[in-house]
Amino acid sequence: MRYRAPNQRSQSGFTLLELLVVIAIMGTLGGVGVVSVSHVQSRAKTAGLDESLRTLSTTVQAQILLDGQSYSTALAPALEQIKNAGAIEFTSVSATAESLVVQARYKGQAEPCRQMDMAGGEAVECPATGVQTPPVAVQKPEPPHKYTRAEADAARTEAYQTYVGALRKADDRRKVDYAAYVKALSDAEAKRKVDYGTYTAAISAADSVRKVDYGEYTSTVAKEDAQRKVDYAAYIAARDKAEAKKKVDYNQYTTGRAAAEAVKNAAYAKYTQKQITSAEWSAVDKEYRAEVARINAEWGTADKEYRAAMATASADWTAADKAYRAAIAAASAKWTAADKIYRSDMAEASSKWTDDDKAYKSAVSEASAKWTANDKAYKEVVASAAADWAEADRLYKERIAAL
Repeated sequence: MRYRAPNQRSQSGFTLLELLVVIAIMGTLGGVGVVSVSHVQSRAKTAGLDESLRTLSTTVQAQILLDGQSYSTALAPALEQIKNAGAIEFTSVSATAESLVVQARYKGQAEPCRQMDMAGGEAVECPATGVQTPPVAVQKPEPPHKYTRAEADAARTEAYQTYVGALRKADDRRKVDYAAYVKALSDAEAKRKVDYGTYTAAISAADSVRKVDYGEYTSTVAKEDAQRKVDYAAYIAARDKAEAKKKVDYNQYTTGRAAAEAVKNAAYAKYTQKQITSAEWSAVDKEYRAEVARINAEWGTADKEYRAAMATASADWTAADKAYRAAIAAASAKWTAADKIYRSDMAEASSKWTDDDKAYKSAVSEASAKWTANDKAYKEVVASAAADWAEADRLYKERIAAL
């Protein structure tokens, strides 16, 4: 019988201490894996809540812009359009005229919890319990009254009568305002005529000279305009003549081609029916090709002549137009110089007239400003009445469509 020393290690298995160490390591690794998976799941849930809040915010804004909802009434109809609303619980925690704060949680779970302002902003963590604002009840819009056809017609008729009455009243008021405006202008014009009589006596000599200069200017312009019309008519005539000749040449070209084609086709028909020999067909085909070449050459020459005629007509017209513009520029320059002299002569006589004219313009400006304000008020009344009528007509159409 053999004995083993107490500290000698067995070669057939693990000791209890080794097994405990292995179990502890495996437990640690398993705990790390569970924590990692739990963290990933939490982040996925948070991302899902954030995406749902952004979708809800877009839907709420659409309800406000398109359907005229407020922040307190837009949440309920918006929730009906959210596809995953059944899995997520939305709670309104704060609603004002400018914002709507909503929290989102998965049903039956307190965490994660995300919060967003529907008026704009990013999703954030919900405040800690005890700091959270008490939930605000979502106001559901009352169902609209369903009109009968008679009620809708009556409402529309009443709205139209109100619209017409408002227009008539505004028109009557506008007539009174316009009459006052015209009278103020008339008074200012009467005074201006007296002042202008004095002014025109001083500048009559300058006006006489200016009339002569202007007469020369308009005479030159009229003469050049007449010549330009003649030149343009010649251009159009040359162009039309070239176009007409081109049409004749093209008709001859197409007629010649058609005749050649007809002869060729007739010969080819006889050839296929063996009424003529191959040599005869080859001779006909050769004559056809020669005829087509001749026709094409004639058409090419005619087209070249057409393009040359058009180029010549365009060049002549361009030269005539350039001469016209030069003559007009010279006449304008001469008239500008004469007008400059006239204005210089007017400067001395205009000193007193400027003061009188300033007073006239002040009176006209005051009357115009008053008329502008009255006209603006008239347009606002008309626009408001038109908007009310348009809204009434829109409601009428909705009510009729709902029947």
